[in-house]
Amino acid sequence: MTARNAVITPGLTRALIDAVRQQRTTRPLPQAPGLDTLTGREHDVLIAVSSGWSNAEIAERLSIAPTTAKSHVSNILAKIGGPAG
Repeated sequence: MTARNAVITPGLTRALIDAVRQQRTTRPLPQAPGLDTLTGREHDVLIAVSSGWSNAEIAERLSIAPTTAKSHVSNILAKIGGPAG
């Protein structure tokens, strides 16, 4: 199996990483807008994206279809105000 590279802008990558870090911190930080509206699975996908996984890797590791992984990423971007695509 070959891995595919996810194409995400550096700014979006930084926003996703910051959002995950906010979830992991022990001290309260202001949350990114829309982060509290993510479903459990969207949260799992957000962590995977911030770890650098491609949609194909997310699908395989979370046992979901690649199109479902892509849909989750699109939903996350819509909820936190990032560009959808």
